[in-house]
Parts: sequence; C-alpha cells; structure tokens
Amino acid sequence: GLKIMKNKIGRPKIELTNEFREVWKKWKNGNYYKTTTEAIRDSGASKTTFYRFNKILEMEVKNNARY
Repeated sequence: GLKIMKNKIGRPKIELTNEFREVWKKWKNGNYYKTTTEAIRDSGASKTTFYRFNKILEMEVKNNARY
C-alpha cells in the first residue's frame, strides 16, 4: 500500500508536447515571435518550464536526436 501511495505524491510531471515543440521551433528560428514572452505565453508553459524544455530541446538538436 505505501509503495503505490508513494508514487502518487507530488506534482504531476509536465510532458514536452508536439505543440510546445512547434512554438519552440518558431521562437528559436526568430521569424515568428518578436519576444520570448510571446512564445512563453503561446506555449502554455511557465517561464521556468519553458526554459527547462528549451535546454532539453537544444540538447536534442545538438545530438541530432530530433528537431
């Protein structure tokens, strides 16, 4: 019983969605959003989450995993 409850405690993880990836690509290319604030608003993520996902996606691009 404790093992199951232990896994349910805490904040749920936010997934990196394809919609976020599209906003991120437009922001990163610099030809759609005038400001980072606009991209953050359209992504639906908090500022902290946006930058955390940015770091993940930059690593993926660097490693040619997915862009």
